[in-house]
Amino acid sequence: MKGRLLVIDDEKAFCSFLRCVFNQADYIVETAKNGTEGLERARTETFDLIITDMIMPGLSGAEFIARVRADGNEVPIIAITAYTPDEIRLCTVKNHRLDVVLYKPFSAKEVRDAVEAALTAEIAIKAMAATEERCCPFNNCGL
Repeated sequence: MKGRLLVIDDEKAFCSFLRCVFNQADYIVETAKNGTEGLERARTETFDLIITDMIMPGLSGAEFIARVRADGNEVPIIAITAYTPDEIRLCTVKNHRLDVVLYKPFSAKEVRDAVEAALTAEIAIKAMAATEERCCPFNNCGL
């Protein structure tokens, strides 16, 4: 198993498409039908990466991302949208970290590549942080 993903989208067919793409690539895929359900799952379960639609009824993707980040959860997030970049800009302006943005329509290969890149970057970030903590002579000097 390569990792555990949460896919949040109000379109059941789209969730099924991503489940198929990532199950074939040896990921475990969980789905949520809206931002509220996704937020509850993000708060109570551990995921290696989250893919969220930006435009959904109720809790939008931007609001979902803001709440996840406010909870201190730094899980990589890929935003997907078929609309203009305005929602994405809102997240960026408000300093909510987005790892990747994909604009619909996209291919199975494009979304697989985006997930692989985001997870690879996350592993590198964690490794650098661990190395810095072990090696930095200033860790305990109050700087």
